[in-house]
Amino acid sequence: MKPVTLGDVARVAEVHKATAARALNHDPRISPATRLKVEEAAKILGYRVNHLLAAWMSTRRNKVPVANAVIAYVTGNPTRYGWRPPTSDLPDFHPGACTRAQAAGFTVEDFWLREKGMTPERFTGILRARNIQGVLIGRLPGPYTMLLEYDWSNFSVVALGISLAAPIFHRVRENHFYTASLAAAQCFQRGFRRIGLAFDRADDFGRMNDMWVGGFLSEQVKWPKNVYRLPPLLSHAANRAEFMVWFKRHKPDVIIASQANPLGDWLAAEKIRVPEEVGLVDLRCYDPHAGNTGVHYDFSQTGAVGVETLIGLMHRQERGVPARPHEILIQGEWIEGRTLGSPPVRRR
Repeated sequence: MKPVTLGDVARVAEVHKATAARALNHDPRISPATRLKVEEAAKILGYRVNHLLAAWMSTRRNKVPVANAVIAYVTGNPTRYGWRPPTSDLPDFHPGACTRAQAAGFTVEDFWLREKGMTPERFTGILRARNIQGVLIGRLPGPYTMLLEYDWSNFSVVALGISLAAPIFHRVRENHFYTASLAAAQCFQRGFRRIGLAFDRADDFGRMNDMWVGGFLSEQVKWPKNVYRLPPLLSHAANRAEFMVWFKRHKPDVIIASQANPLGDWLAAEKIRVPEEVGLVDLRCYDPHAGNTGVHYDFSQTGAVGVETLIGLMHRQERGVPARPHEILIQGEWIEGRTLGSPPVRRR
C-alpha cells in the first residue's frame, strides 16, 4: 500500500499542505475548527506525524539542534562505566555507535540504570521530558538481564549483543553459531581430528553457550564415523583442575576456547606447548594483532548497525516491544595467528 502523506491529509481536509502541517503540530495560528478538521482527516487516513522528520527539518531551517536528535545509550553495570575497557574485558559497542550516530546528525548520550535514585518510572520520564525517542541498549551484566518493569511504549529500541533476555527487542549481535562452526570447520579442514570445545566463564552460559555448542556440534556430526568426538567442556568458572582432567582424558590435538587465557597459561604450567603439542583457537579474538588464531569481530560495526537500525525504527515511528523482533547477525572473520600450527602426525 502507498504510504499516506501530508498532502493526502490536506486534500481530504480541503486545506493547504502547510496549513495541515501547522494544524497537526498545534500551531496557535490555526483555528480550532481547522485543526479539528485536519486531525479528523489524518485519523480517517491513518496518517501519523513523523516528529523525527519534523525535528530534522527544523534543525535544517534554524540550524539549532533539537532534543530528539539524541540517542540514549543504556547501561546497567554495577559501576557507571563498568562496561568500558579496561574495566571490562568484553567488547565496547559505544564508539562505533557514536561515530555512526554523529554521521547521521545524532548524538549519543549514556544513561546509567543504576544511578542513585533512578527508577524505571524516573528513567522513562526523563526520556519523555527531553523528547528522546531512540534507545540503544548496550551490553548488560549477567546472562539473564531483564528490563520488563520499564514502559517502552514511547520509544524506538534496539538491543546490542544478547545480554538482554527480556523484553525481546530488535537486536544486533555477533553470530555465535557461525563463529563456533567456522572454528571447528577450519580445524577439521587442516587435518585436526581430536577437536575439543572448552568454556570457562559464567557469562558464556545461557544463549551464547547454546549457540557456540550448536555451531560446534553442527560441524561435528559431519565428520566421518571413525573421528573421535570429544564432549565439550562447559565450566561455570575458570577451573584449572577440571580442565586438566578433561584434557588428559580426551587428549585433544586442538582446543576451541571461549578465550585463549587462562587456558594457554594452564597448558604452559603443565609444560604442554602451544601450538607444537596442542593447537588453541580463540572464539574471542578481540585484538586481531595479539597473535591468537581464531575469530575476530569488528565491534564498532555492531554499534554502527545498531544505530542504523534504530534510526530506521524512529523514521517509521515503530515504538515499544515489537510483535516480531528481528535479529541482525554480524559475521566474524578468521584470523591467522601463532596458536594453531599443524596437526600432529599420527601412526597408522
